[in-house]
Amino acid sequence: MAKIADTGLIRAAKLLGGVDSVTPFTKIAVGTGTDAESAAHTALITEVGEQSCTPTYEATNKCVWTATITGFASSYSLAEVAVLSADECLLLRHLWSVVRGVDPGDSVTVTVKVTTGEAT
Repeated sequence: MAKIADTGLIRAAKLLGGVDSVTPFTKIAVGTGTDAESAAHTALITEVGEQSCTPTYEATNKCVWTATITGFASSYSLAEVAVLSADECLLLRHLWSVVRGVDPGDSVTVTVKVTTGEAT
């Protein structure tokens, strides 16, 4: 399960109220970091690629980001994914349970879904 970042919670609250004209979350990034997820993170541990995207809504209560990241400069073992704003504010970071390998010239399509709901 992804860890929502403290910075992301602040930005999400501001977006809900239209406060401070903050930038929405419109990027997906991938990296090779393997540190445990933490709400204190402000970025991926080791980012190796990112792509802007247009989030969509999916019933019920889901925000969905999908992006195809291309142009890897090297071979990487992708282990982490994040959703960010265009000004690099981290909403969430997730450490995949299975590492995904990419080589130069590869592309990878990543979809992240966040479901909102009542606390139980």
